[in-house]
Amino acid sequence: FDGREILDGDIVSAKPVIVLTVRDNSIQQIDTSNFKIVLDDHPINFSGNDVKSTVTSHNFRQIEIEWTPLLADGMHRLSFNVKNALGNFSDSLNHKIQFYTFNKPDIQNIFNYPNPFQDNTNFTFQLTGSNIPEEFLIQIFTVAGRFINAMSVPSSDLHIGYNKVRWNGRDKEGNIIANGVYFYKITVKNNGIVKSVIQKLVKVK
Repeated sequence: FDGREILDGDIVSAKPVIVLTVRDNSIQQIDTSNFKIVLDDHPINFSGNDVKSTVTSHNFRQIEIEWTPLLADGMHRLSFNVKNALGNFSDSLNHKIQFYTFNKPDIQNIFNYPNPFQDNTNFTFQLTGSNIPEEFLIQIFTVAGRFINAMSVPSSDLHIGYNKVRWNGRDKEGNIIANGVYFYKITVKNNGIVKSVIQKLVKVK
């Protein structure tokens, strides 16, 4: 999904690029008749405008499917099944995965861990929608509001679903910050809409 493997229960883009690869090491050549894709109990039509198939080996034993569906909000179930050597679809060759999509761009489930932290910590969050935010900024402040550091995360380092950004626990001059309570502010700009979230983190030694 969009260049990365997903796990059961992941959040994905509402307009993903899904790539499936089928490889057969036997003497049999393969095409789209060798497998089927089922989304939410509905078989996918391989002749649809949102599906492209490409043979990626000279002997027709590997084929790649690129599928660009438009997905509604909520939970989805995707099933991918391949014919066995007898030409029958087999339960043992059936791959299933469950995932979620949200069309509204948003940031959810924001945490940093470890918290409290000693040396460094990771800011984790989930992005929803169809497009990666054009701007993403993490700022750290003392409880009195004094600016400590900031990290601007490029869009190329973000993706829809789970994300993690590491911070080394240092201020803008590169010095290790003192023990204590701090606040971090995450600001996201997506399609011209700006959202900010402020949460607490603790530095201990």
